[in-house]
Amino acid sequence: YLDAASIGSKNRFLDGRLQVNGELFWWKYKDQQINYFTLSPQGTLVSSTQNVGKSTSKGFDIDVVYAATRNTRLTARYNYLNATYDDLVFRTAAPRDNFGCPFTLPGGTAGGAPLKDFNCSGKPAVYSPKYTVNAGVDQTFTLGTYDLVASVYTTWRGEQWSSIEYVSHELIPSYSTTDATLTLR
Repeated sequence: YLDAASIGSKNRFLDGRLQVNGELFWWKYKDQQINYFTLSPQGTLVSSTQNVGKSTSKGFDIDVVYAATRNTRLTARYNYLNATYDDLVFRTAAPRDNFGCPFTLPGGTAGGAPLKDFNCSGKPAVYSPKYTVNAGVDQTFTLGTYDLVASVYTTWRGEQWSSIEYVSHELIPSYSTTDATLTLR
């Protein structure tokens, strides 16, 4: 289930040459599904799909597009995302017990190993960088009846987790990418 709310604004200034859009959002999930590997009671490695109790995503976006000249367009975007698992508790046993979350021993075994209940509540949602920044430029060159558009776009993303185990090698450090294209139209 998803309860969601957002409010935004789309604005144009300078005779339409400057566009500034913004949005605030809040999403509250209940029973969002995640997939992880665990052990069956017989000790066999199995893929398990489980409902996360609750998770929350909230933040804002700001987009700016500026037509600097008839042939030059500049863009920028900033995203802030605070996405956390409000209730993420699951059970597994060794050797699949390498989670960076506190655990309790509820009793019982799987494949001879003690069961562990891991509580990862409050951890960031996977693939949810807190900050993302984009910037770009499009330059159009008129070639007779055609246009050649040269574009360069850069994106920077803050660190993010790649899996719910929350062990150090699953933390993706901040990184950036840059794309350059030429389009003849």
